[in-house]
Amino acid sequence: MKHIVLVCAVGMSSSILVNRMIKAATKTKTDVLVHGSGMGDLSQFIDEADVLLIGPQIRYMEDKLKKQYSHLPIEVIESKDYSMMNGEHVLEIALSLLKENDTTENGET
Repeated sequence: MKHIVLVCAVGMSSSILVNRMIKAATKTKTDVLVHGSGMGDLSQFIDEADVLLIGPQIRYMEDKLKKQYSHLPIEVIESKDYSMMNGEHVLEIALSLLKENDTTENGET
């Protein structure tokens, strides 16, 4: 099972998106765990993470997070997807990042 972690400033707004992603994963029978976190609580979830998605409101943290967690695929969620709480599309993005990362780790191109 893959673990997807969403991080935003405090963790409140991401909880809605997390719920919509879980609903989309259930609908498509995708075996993932999705967690939402604020920056202050990220350490509680990051060790289990297979991918990290960053809320657009903390886009400025992207470089720091990519350096700190260089072993993880990391991407900023598009503002449109975040504001519309488009759980299906954000889940698709996370799964695509996971697939790319698995391919890279296995030496495939």
